[in-house]
Amino acid sequence: MRNIFIATRGAGDWRSRLGNPEEHWVRGKSAMETAVIWENAVEEASGLPVPIAEIISKSSLGAPKLLMAVAEHKVPLEGEGGASQCDVWALLGTDVGSVSLSVEAKARESFGKNNESLSTWLQGGTSKRSPENRRGRWEDIQRYLPQGDYDNVPYQILHRCAAGVIEADRFGLKNAVFLVQSFGAPDSSFEMYSLFMNALNLPAEKNELCFSEVGIEDRTIRLGVGWVDCPFASDSQMARCL
Repeated sequence: MRNIFIATRGAGDWRSRLGNPEEHWVRGKSAMETAVIWENAVEEASGLPVPIAEIISKSSLGAPKLLMAVAEHKVPLEGEGGASQCDVWALLGTDVGSVSLSVEAKARESFGKNNESLSTWLQGGTSKRSPENRRGRWEDIQRYLPQGDYDNVPYQILHRCAAGVIEADRFGLKNAVFLVQSFGAPDSSFEMYSLFMNALNLPAEKNELCFSEVGIEDRTIRLGVGWVDCPFASDSQMARCL
């Protein structure tokens, strides 16, 4: 996996980084909506989509400023299998220092195939090596999450949140944030998010950032988690950056 990136010239550049451009690049789905709202955000003082800037600003992190963002950023995980592909990974400047932000965008999509839970995922796979490999991958992912009972939580939420903490650890940062960026996502998606928050012993609220801690060897990373509601792009916003 390459660590050399090229700045985008518009939302269309995000399409080539999708796993399935034909299926996912559709207006009203999270991939296109995410690209458009982030590309339009370059005009904002923070460089961030307004709802994301607001949820961070009213938290203890203080006013954020986008330092850099990577579309469809892949974070390697241990063992065989693909990386965790964040819809957006961003490095933010805040009142408390730099922050690693991982974003999982959702519109009508589930968290992984049918909101597959951790316990179901651990029992899946098609080869004899699958159970051992998946247990090993989970043990590594778990190192980057607060302690909790995650059996019923969608596996996708877990590794996507861990991805933000992994990058915080890689860059030596003290703070990480994981956001679900919702574009009219159904109540069922928020229920899945609520399972995650319950496992963290945090309240499941919309547009509020709640904090926990992740202990990694001899250091602690403060982790903010939130669900942020975002509007669908207008015709003019679409036209401006596609």
